[in-house]
Amino acid sequence: THQKGIGMVFQDGQLFPNYNVKNNIAYGLKIKKMSDSQQEEKVKQLLELVDLQGYENYNIQSLSGGQAQRVALARSLATNPEILLLDEPLSSLDKQLRVQLADDLRLILKKTQTTAIYVTHDQEEAFQVADKIAYISDGILRRIDTPQEIYKHPKTYELAKFLGYECFLDNIQASYLGLYINTSQLIATRPFAFTIAENLCSKFGSFLSTIKQTREYKDEKQALLHLDAGINTWIKIPEKYEANIGDTVVLQIDKSKCCIVSK
Repeated sequence: THQKGIGMVFQDGQLFPNYNVKNNIAYGLKIKKMSDSQQEEKVKQLLELVDLQGYENYNIQSLSGGQAQRVALARSLATNPEILLLDEPLSSLDKQLRVQLADDLRLILKKTQTTAIYVTHDQEEAFQVADKIAYISDGILRRIDTPQEIYKHPKTYELAKFLGYECFLDNIQASYLGLYINTSQLIATRPFAFTIAENLCSKFGSFLSTIKQTREYKDEKQALLHLDAGINTWIKIPEKYEANIGDTVVLQIDKSKCCIVSK
């Protein structure tokens, strides 16, 4: 890959265990026959870039998972690749570290102005890192767009379902909410798009529903409701609202959390 100007960061880093941090990062520089003084300066710059100053002589086995991936990234950037390929580089790390390193990774790629193709099955990671997202299904490239456009306007049922849209209303169900679509379309709703209606006297633009289950989640109370349209959805219960299993409530929908998709 180095002969084609391509850098690569693997899922497990694939660092050389018999080399220390400095020699891992300098590996590509040696192949390019860069002078020792130039290698020293470049390694120093890259260690600062990935926030590992002073780690030059550390053994690879002594590094944490996050530190090892930083070294792998520095090694891949050392030769100034035209494009950097990253194959699920954070998947082996715990969630908190993944979130932190995803932010750091985006900043590093922006700072070095490196074009990168980043493969991941983690949606949150993709939205956190990418300028553009490519959605691939069954080996076919289905869509390329900005993270915002992908999430707000998924366009198809398949992509909306993949992104976590919760309820899908056909043209008849949608009409109860004052939303009008044709028979080849669906209204897709994000989680917690439904709320308890403030005006319980008005049924237009709303659904009758029955509380089937309640739960405490962190600092809020949630309820699972069965709508008279034949679908189930979770809602957040307002503070001081008395919600009991079996109660009938009127739900309204936040239209900003909905979009039209094709079936």
